[in-house]
Amino acid sequence: MKTLIYLFAILFLISCSKAEIQIEERSRFGSEAQTELLGPLTEAPQSFKIDLRQAALIKGKAGTNISIPKGAFVNKRGEVITENIEIELVEAFSMKDFFANDLSSLSGDRILQSAGMIYIDAQVNGEALALQEDMNIDVEIPYSDGKSGYRMFSGVRDERGKMDWELEEDSREELIPLPLDSLYLKAYNKYRFNRTKRIRVFEDSLNLNDSKFAGTFIATEAFEDRFWMILDRFNYLYGYWYHPDYWEESTSYYDFQIQNGDTIYLQDWSLLNIYLDNLDQELSTVDSMVFPLLKERLEKERKMFSKMERYDQNWFDWNYKYIMEYFENALQANLGRVAEYDPRGVDMDAENTESLLIASGYTEQEAYEQMRIHRRRSMILQNRQMRMRVEGMADSTMQEYEKNLTRAFKINQLGWANCDRFYNDPHAKEVELYVKLDQDNFKNKFLILMLPKLNIAIPASGISEKGYYFSFESNEGIRLPLGKKAAVIAMDKNTDGPLFAMESFEIEEVHNFELKLKPASYDIIEKRLSALK
Repeated sequence: MKTLIYLFAILFLISCSKAEIQIEERSRFGSEAQTELLGPLTEAPQSFKIDLRQAALIKGKAGTNISIPKGAFVNKRGEVITENIEIELVEAFSMKDFFANDLSSLSGDRILQSAGMIYIDAQVNGEALALQEDMNIDVEIPYSDGKSGYRMFSGVRDERGKMDWELEEDSREELIPLPLDSLYLKAYNKYRFNRTKRIRVFEDSLNLNDSKFAGTFIATEAFEDRFWMILDRFNYLYGYWYHPDYWEESTSYYDFQIQNGDTIYLQDWSLLNIYLDNLDQELSTVDSMVFPLLKERLEKERKMFSKMERYDQNWFDWNYKYIMEYFENALQANLGRVAEYDPRGVDMDAENTESLLIASGYTEQEAYEQMRIHRRRSMILQNRQMRMRVEGMADSTMQEYEKNLTRAFKINQLGWANCDRFYNDPHAKEVELYVKLDQDNFKNKFLILMLPKLNIAIPASGISEKGYYFSFESNEGIRLPLGKKAAVIAMDKNTDGPLFAMESFEIEEVHNFELKLKPASYDIIEKRLSALK
């Protein structure tokens, strides 16, 4: 009987104990061989010690901001760890960083254009930690090229150490609502033009500075960009500001009538009204409604203006391409809903903001979110003020301003993460590119194709009788932008030290290279890689 009681007690204790959490082994490199070969080119990871009894903010040297909520990490026993947590951060934003960390920009068989890659690890006393289930880390990546369509990808290395990036389906660039009076959302609806006096008068206006739009996508910088792209670029494109003699020919964008000898022009707000009528939708959904109509209108205007005496084909084509690229990028952005920001009357800059938010009815996690959104919102507003001051100033001043611009995402696992957009240039051509190496015993086979201006890095995918190739099949080409600068780089190591070869070129439809690996010091290799821009 005692034996049975003892067994039941053991079974009870086992059933009540927490199952161990499987924490996958994380490594900066894919293999020891790559660590040995490339390690001397890398900088030591940035190290931070944090106490997660309160939310923490980590700032990387290259501009990464990482917000970590209170109690975000657990050990393999499921215990929440808050004190003495060690965070490692690696920022890889340049071609040299990509190379040195054995990183590529591929997701399966699709090419990615990277805004930056980061590696995050968390430990306590050498023990690996994991994020709690349903917990996220908020990451802000420097803005890079200013284009839209960037998403967050998590890095997975195969058994050979080759990196592949998996799209985080729920990862979307965050939309932060701003005060409406901080945005420029006013445009004129009516123009009066007197041909005798040659004067132009602006009458009536559309002003979206209305409280009903607060907290919607109307109150975001993303919509502000669309607002002016639709209105201002049309005006600029077709020369309404410069050629009033031709205004009456543009009946598809302006309705006009003669009144007391003056010509009255009324703008067509139909495209903007689609946004205003669909505030309950995600911005990307409304973009997909507007884009086909915009394209149709542009084609119509194109035909009409080609008949005008002053029509400039090159000028028109350049502007047409600009508008189309903007909206194609906007469609790829996959922007979601606007972050909910409601301070409930709390002073968001007070020392006890968190406790005040909790007293107002928020949970700890909700209070953290409100504080994080407020910090990002304040940073955006500060940057907008700076932008007004630096316009027309030196490029160096503008670069300082751009350093403060970031994209915000959530990630739910540690290790390598990548802020990317799918590379989808309609003007790219299929390129045949093969590389032969003079080394018979190319152990590491570290051979990569890099496009510095686009932040693209493509490793060799195989070898045929023609040489190493970078396409996904040996008998196929790879779609690349003709005329762009690129480089093929090979590296290996023997008993005497590293071997290195690099060939820079402009992309044409056919390339056959023969690279000769030569002894080189790590200092020289680093200088050559750093020059890739």
